[in-house]
Amino acid sequence: MKKTVLVTGAGGYLGQVVTQDLIKSRKYNVHLLFEDINDYQSISQHLLSASNIDVVVHLAALVASYKGNEEDITQTNYHATRNLASLCKDAHFIFLSTECVFESNPNVVWDINDIRNPETTYGASKAITEDFLLNKSGLNRLSILRTSMLYGYDKPERKNFLRFLYECMKNKTEVEVFTDVYNRPTHVSDLSAFILDVIDKEATGIIHAASEDYVNRYELGKMFCDAHGYSHDLLIPITQPAGGRMPRQLNIKPSEAFIKQIKFPLREGIITCLEKF
Repeated sequence: MKKTVLVTGAGGYLGQVVTQDLIKSRKYNVHLLFEDINDYQSISQHLLSASNIDVVVHLAALVASYKGNEEDITQTNYHATRNLASLCKDAHFIFLSTECVFESNPNVVWDINDIRNPETTYGASKAITEDFLLNKSGLNRLSILRTSMLYGYDKPERKNFLRFLYECMKNKTEVEVFTDVYNRPTHVSDLSAFILDVIDKEATGIIHAASEDYVNRYELGKMFCDAHGYSHDLLIPITQPAGGRMPRQLNIKPSEAFIKQIKFPLREGIITCLEKF
């Protein structure tokens, strides 16, 4: 019997790929929740009218680059997730978290059970949500996937770093890129495939779903230029100014289960990043 999988945030950068992969697999009944995740009444009515939900893939969130009121981040990422979990206690609940639950430290590679000390409102919203889901939600089956910078295809309205680089290179505009801001750029197709694997195997617990490549923005910029035939001359290496909003040297240890199924190493993956979804 097919599992029924509910996806929130299906219109987002990762959500579009996950939804397509679920449908293409023909292994699941796919149910999309497009209501405002903060509208508890609408969501509860929607779930009452839906068939039994076996799996929730909860991707709806405000991201780290959100420029609005910081209270909105806590409301959407924490309070709305609490409400959703309360409606789906019998389902396998898969929650997308982030490396930003940790603090920047050039001397530490953070493992799954290390102490978290987020430096941003976004990271804090994910950390308190993790705590609630693990300790107070009553969920019997919970997967928390912490990931890093997602990339993989071009969505012009999503102004990510690689899209920004492309526009600067195309317009022959110099661009300052940080040498002290590090990530593990993770291909969206690898993360999507892993989510389907988690569903199939009913894997639970905390998993670091991030790539093996740990690079700073300047190194990533050079790799992008090499992949797409642009000169490095327009890249101006700088350090992030004091008070910058981006965590600097934030390094999580990828889980072995995720590493084993990576199909897009960084240099190869960057080639795909200008393709349309």
